[in-house]
Amino acid sequence: ERADGHSLARLLRELGMAFRESMTATVLLHGNAFARKEYNAAGEVVALNPLHPNRVGVVKLTSGRYAFDVSHEDGRQERVLQDEMFHLADRTEPGSIVGKSRITVARETLGLGLALRSHGSSTFRNAARPSGVLESKDKLTIDQAAKVRELLTSFEGALNSGKPLLLSNGMTFKPLSMNLEDAQWIAANQFNVEEVCRIFRVPPTIVGDLRHGNYSNTAELGSQFVRYSLARWIAMWEAACSTQLLGPIARQRYFAEHAVDGLLRGNPEARATFYETMIRAGVMLPDEARRLENLPPLSS
Repeated sequence: ERADGHSLARLLRELGMAFRESMTATVLLHGNAFARKEYNAAGEVVALNPLHPNRVGVVKLTSGRYAFDVSHEDGRQERVLQDEMFHLADRTEPGSIVGKSRITVARETLGLGLALRSHGSSTFRNAARPSGVLESKDKLTIDQAAKVRELLTSFEGALNSGKPLLLSNGMTFKPLSMNLEDAQWIAANQFNVEEVCRIFRVPPTIVGDLRHGNYSNTAELGSQFVRYSLARWIAMWEAACSTQLLGPIARQRYFAEHAVDGLLRGNPEARATFYETMIRAGVMLPDEARRLENLPPLSS
């Protein structure tokens, strides 16, 4: 049964989406997320204050427990005990609670993406890639070649693209077919998008890459995103809230859980068929189906 009146349920509602989004993004990018707990006189957690992971160091004590050394912006150093810190972590090494950043693990892949971006920006900055060549029947002197080079510099930059070029001395312009696609820049950039999706286990259709997406498989990819991508982070949040924010006695009655039924629902026709089958078989009551559709019960 939902325990909406519990103090932890109220705290999580008050913290809202911004807190959960910030903490999850921090784990994804840094491998760890930390928030300082505040307790009331009854020993209940009443506040969670996020800390930047770069300002928190994890120390293993001789007792086998952990402590957290926090560096504040004013230069003050503080040691926080394990019971006073809310800690979310990505994949850890055996014998450690410190998560490893996926950015660090995939540094080479992301470095390729940064190199491609730098290449693309430098190419387009001056728009000076050779779109053609100038040919002359006569041999140019050094002064004539310098004048031609000076003339061409006035056509650099995106604002000067398309201006007419006046040629003299029998010179002709021959366009070249070389472009960025010939250099496979676009294909390499698309490959990098797929690699980043692999790092975070996100279907490419979620980030707008629809090259392999269609009406039939996009819905299934959305369900796979919940089962195979979000499930890991949902389990992380549920375990952390249950073990770190509830006391040992409270954990015997309460636990944290996400309701993801709405995310796994198919199209209206598929849901209607599912509910009809489950109700006819006696597995589900009509009011239970209405609750999944976020509708009020028929009976009060």
